[in-house]
Amino acid sequence: MSFFRKAGFLALIAGLSTAFPTLKPAAAMPEPDVLAEAQEHFQHDYAEGGMSEVTEGIINCYAYATTHLPEGTESINEKLRKNRLLKVCLLLDLTARNMDQGMRRVVVSMGHKDPGPVAEYYSAEHYNPRLYLYSVALFPTAKDYHDYVNGSFEEITKSLGDDKDSSH
Repeated sequence: MSFFRKAGFLALIAGLSTAFPTLKPAAAMPEPDVLAEAQEHFQHDYAEGGMSEVTEGIINCYAYATTHLPEGTESINEKLRKNRLLKVCLLLDLTARNMDQGMRRVVVSMGHKDPGPVAEYYSAEHYNPRLYLYSVALFPTAKDYHDYVNGSFEEITKSLGDDKDSSH
């Protein structure tokens, strides 16, 4: 990880620690394998190309998850609700948007103008309908969704600042 990327990440974490209150973990956290897969994909994509690579990965994740549903006689809603990959996509999307918003808060706290989202993909006009579409498909209620994702951002991003390979 380059010095600038690491410095930006550390500033982001500092900004996020004040931007988001610490929430008590909910009982319905993501399944360990879903959380691990989201963490692996996010960290790999971020290391490979930053937020643009993360964004491309999320777009591809949703495309694959929604076109490769299990066979069977269940309704499409039931198939989507059981789709673990769609949960991975949603966690990736939520994490990327939180990082984007956190970095924007850091920039503003340094006295600069809000630069806006890193990609139009994370603007409210694009993100909110996408979040609604997939969270409604996966969870019966908004509370179920919030209970599920609560604490996932910290888990997915917890080792992004580690220098495992100092050649970047």
